[in-house]
Amino acid sequence: MSINHNRIKVADLEKNQPNKILTTNTSGELEFSEINDIKIDSYNALDYTIAGKALDARQGKILKDLVDNINILLTSDNVNLDTVQELVNAIKTVQTSLSTILVNDLSTGGTTKALTAEMGKSLKALIDALTNSKLDIANISQDIETEKVSTTKVASVKQLYDWSASLFQTWVLGINRILGVTYTVGLNDYKTKNIFELLT
Repeated sequence: MSINHNRIKVADLEKNQPNKILTTNTSGELEFSEINDIKIDSYNALDYTIAGKALDARQGKILKDLVDNINILLTSDNVNLDTVQELVNAIKTVQTSLSTILVNDLSTGGTTKALTAEMGKSLKALIDALTNSKLDIANISQDIETEKVSTTKVASVKQLYDWSASLFQTWVLGINRILGVTYTVGLNDYKTKNIFELLT
């Protein structure tokens, strides 16, 4: 790059020309430019995250005001500030406690644990499912003996007990006692229950 074009006379710098700025053109040469012709891509908010924008001066003022307000609060002897900090500390303590006290499942036990609202919702769904699947009265058996081949009828525990007891009693009462030393087996004996007793 030639340096001949990069020389500026002192006389040129002493000209009384307002709103001029010394810049480098695309060829690398120094020249005077109008300040108003220089374009700056600025942004007037504090939420921009992409590089390449200049912060608008108005946002600089907003930031300075915020910093000044914080400094005023920090240097004040306002007792309410101590109370606010104590509240912040208490909230952090409660959050820590809740994270160890709350349980988010239905299998963890403990007398010092509490279920989260989400688990309460799960319990309600289970209860609703049980409530909605109540036994239909029409499916309760009225007579087990006549309905014993049904695949849809159900019986109570008492009905099952009474029915089983009556079957057992009938079976026991159907036992034949046969006394003596000899017995002639008949054609229908395979259907009977026999107990043989020897006489002494």
